[in-house]
Amino acid sequence: MSVNSYLQNLASKLVISSYEKDRVATSLDTIKSRLGSYFGSEVKEKKVFGSYDRETVLPRKADEG
Repeated sequence: MSVNSYLQNLASKLVISSYEKDRVATSLDTIKSRLGSYFGSEVKEKKVFGSYDRETVLPRKADEG
């Protein structure tokens, strides 16, 4: 196996599926909604940060944490 084919294979495994993207987006929407419901107007701003914000999120099979 060449280095190039190894890296291409690895890269293809690290692409998050649209199904996983949708599940993450749904989870974020749920968290934001529940924060608003629980804390009401006390929450002034809700920010997303980290790999999701940077659009570098990995699929669960590559990063279970």
